[in-house]
Amino acid sequence: MPVNPQKILIVDDSPFFRVSLSDMLTEAGYMVSSVKNGREAIEEIKRGPDGIDLLILDLEMPEVDGFGVLRWINENGCKGKFPVVTITSIYEPTQVMQDLKSLGATGFLQKELPHEHLLININRLLASGEKEIGWIKKGRIPVCIPAALSARGGVYKGSLINISEAGAFLRTEAELSDGESLKLEFSLERQIRVLKVEGTVRWHTQMRHGNASVYWYGIMFSSVDGDVKAALSDFIAERRNPGLEI
Repeated sequence: MPVNPQKILIVDDSPFFRVSLSDMLTEAGYMVSSVKNGREAIEEIKRGPDGIDLLILDLEMPEVDGFGVLRWINENGCKGKFPVVTITSIYEPTQVMQDLKSLGATGFLQKELPHEHLLININRLLASGEKEIGWIKKGRIPVCIPAALSARGGVYKGSLINISEAGAFLRTEAELSDGESLKLEFSLERQIRVLKVEGTVRWHTQMRHGNASVYWYGIMFSSVDGDVKAALSDFIAERRNPGLEI
């Protein structure tokens, strides 16, 4: 544990989510506490807003939901005292993004994505001073799509975490190097057709997951057929509200 660990408050009504995420964040060196609803979160904030470095806030909860907590923060002089990353498995980003931004949320992430994805974003936010995370921007759409990748003569499983017309963010246990070429096959959400693209690893990061390593790769597409590019363009346009981009 670092000498002065940053303090994170998790607000979520799922005991499993609170415990599993708390364990991962604690292992990563953060000091973590959690509460089960918005009412308890407000009481924690009242006791010491200056002792919170990050609030992870579920939007869908009993008694007081995440929107209610954000409104209370705004109305009681706590806006801007700490970043607030909202999480949900109910809402699509384009449904709630404008409301969350107007209420001062720092980011929006989907709960069904692996905890490692949330951890990477939290590290970016707290360690690098990044101001916002998780919003739809520059044509990138958050997804959770199974993918098969071919590289080094083998075929491996992976998941696309976000995608654009130019590239994707890939999670897999396959170990690759920056600059390495690969092929991806995947189907877009609610579609049957298998899309095939070629790409290059631009950057990567590694994390331990139990006894195995999980790798996260930024992939730049190097070869995309015209009909595949059109399918990606249509998919992104359907899920993107240009007025919500940053």
